[in-house]
Amino acid sequence: MLYFAQSNELHHSGTEDTKPNYSFLKNYTFMIKYALAKNQMASDKPNFVANVSCMDNISFDDLLNKMVEEGTGLTRPQAMAYFERLTQTVISLLENGCTVNTPLFKVRLTIKGVFETADDYFDPEKQTPSSHRAELQKSKH
Repeated sequence: MLYFAQSNELHHSGTEDTKPNYSFLKNYTFMIKYALAKNQMASDKPNFVANVSCMDNISFDDLLNKMVEEGTGLTRPQAMAYFERLTQTVISLLENGCTVNTPLFKVRLTIKGVFETADDYFDPEKQTPSSHRAELQKSKH
């Protein structure tokens, strides 16, 4: 069974005195298509988790085209330069152990793989660093 949820939870999580003006994100509303599945991790009380359905895959080129649509005042070279600098900065911060929180996403470094014991050490043959997790920011008012 598929459900649709309406959300307007895409806003900045800073305090009022430090919050930049992201009002264009505060009232953004969108529909989320999802299906419920039994939560395999719930041991005491059965419950369900939402599996969000992907409506379309957008390439980097598609994203750039959308960013430079007529009327935005942004050129393709500018959009590419902004994105490249943002990417370089986020990667540098991740390499320094930071979590990066923006109005659009939260990204942090994680390690994929398992460790055999509590004294086990990182082995690139068994574990790999990963930073591909992005989460929409939720308001913390």
